[in-house]
Amino acid sequence: MKKIEAFTLPKSIWAIGLMTLLMNVSTVIIFSLSPLYLTKVLGVSALGIGVLEGIVEFISWTTRIFSGVISDAMRKRKPLLVLAVTLTCIARPIFAMASSITGIFISRGIDRIANGLQAPPRDALIGDSAPRGKLGAAYGMRQSLGMIGSTVGAIATLLWLQSTGNDFKQLFWFAAISPFIALVFILFMVKDNTKVAQKEKANPLKEKHHLTLYHIKTLPMDYWRFLFVAFIFCMATYSGAFMILRGEEIAKVATVGPAIMIAQNTLAMLVAYPLGRLFDRYDHRYLLAIGFSIVLVANTIFAFADSFTLVLAGAAFWGMQMGINQSLLTATISSTSSEANRGTAFGIYYITAGSAIFLANAIVGNLAKLYGLQNAFFYSSAMAILAILCLPMLKKR
Repeated sequence: MKKIEAFTLPKSIWAIGLMTLLMNVSTVIIFSLSPLYLTKVLGVSALGIGVLEGIVEFISWTTRIFSGVISDAMRKRKPLLVLAVTLTCIARPIFAMASSITGIFISRGIDRIANGLQAPPRDALIGDSAPRGKLGAAYGMRQSLGMIGSTVGAIATLLWLQSTGNDFKQLFWFAAISPFIALVFILFMVKDNTKVAQKEKANPLKEKHHLTLYHIKTLPMDYWRFLFVAFIFCMATYSGAFMILRGEEIAKVATVGPAIMIAQNTLAMLVAYPLGRLFDRYDHRYLLAIGFSIVLVANTIFAFADSFTLVLAGAAFWGMQMGINQSLLTATISSTSSEANRGTAFGIYYITAGSAIFLANAIVGNLAKLYGLQNAFFYSSAMAILAILCLPMLKKR
């Protein structure tokens, strides 16, 4: 009997996927409640949330350039993963104890630094370890497992709030548990690709160059073209906090955030692996066009929604584009780089995307303040259209 393709992937890829699942359980619990906690308990405005989310996400994404270069220089990915998850284990209890915006910012800052440290080595290790012809499947599988964790976290949040009478603090402490389990998976199941390390060690040319300059210079033009398109697309993305606030405008209940996260992450979970497999078989430009177009559908629903059901539908389509685009974007970065510079390639990609997301969150937050959330979604649609128009500049893989 032929094995299911996902089960033929290496153990390290599965371990990274399970780590992502556990981390996302905790992240979604914190993230889905923080907008309402900040606005209802701490009195922070929508613009303030936009600035906070933009700053902490920018911290996360800029940290990634350093971890990507370091992982290439070390020829090892695992040590940075261990450090990153350890920092998350520290950040979550701080969030649970915080009673002011300062404490929240410190916790979120540490958490986002940890997130930034783990992303390039994690994604580079998947590319290093993926069997030939299964690159998209590997990234899609990790994305699907991550979305399973996000869905579980959202469901746990919803059930917890209903059973405890909206006790935020207890749930924040519960969210501090799963990162410790994820740390166990990293320590005992993830292994560096030793063949890559040996291959790099045998390359005397690399030793004559400054590591950062060397890795950047060896990235091909196809990579830089794709990086430009990715920047434009990331200008169309925004924090899920704005979706939650849009839902709260209509429903006005504390369970809005978890419900939106469930709708979003369930669809992302369902499409990530199948689209990853399609990446291994079809032209990625057409697949990206589909993913970018779904952003238009989600924004249109959010803008014209007059019921919470429509908000959930918008969240579902947003989750669909996340599952498609995140799998395709990471797989394309990996396919346009090599084992020698893959960590650097992901680091540059993440700082570029982080800059775009910081700007997008600030713009959406400001538009929401001036014209209302309903109209802010049109900006995102305009940037998604621009990203679609830029796709022909990419070459067929």
